[in-house]
Amino acid sequence: MLLRHLAEAGPSELDDLQLELGLKPKELKQLRAPLERCGAVVSRSIVYEEPHRHTSELSRWDHVVPEPLEGGGLDELVVAGVRAAVLAPEGEVPRWFSWRWYWEDDLLDRLVAEGRLVRPEDGWLAAP
Repeated sequence: MLLRHLAEAGPSELDDLQLELGLKPKELKQLRAPLERCGAVVSRSIVYEEPHRHTSELSRWDHVVPEPLEGGGLDELVVAGVRAAVLAPEGEVPRWFSWRWYWEDDLLDRLVAEGRLVRPEDGWLAAP
């Protein structure tokens, strides 16, 4: 329902979605949460000055990024995450991502073997 509405209406603010879909805030959150976790829907924060209020605008991923990116993928995302963390416990890295079905058991070992990640000590990862 939410994806179909965003496909037809385009990016929409939360208040508009609640009104147009006849949903309460909690109901919209229940629809939106799994779609955001898998990347099908993205949100951006909006702050209005007069009157001062905060809200979000929801968009389908394919409306925000219409063409596939070169060299993207889970490998690059994992490396970027470890780089941002500076030093990461190896067992925690897979838990950063809610879509575990993309995770390959040898992903971290492969990234270390390729030199894209390093193990400064057992159980720890860093980007070179």
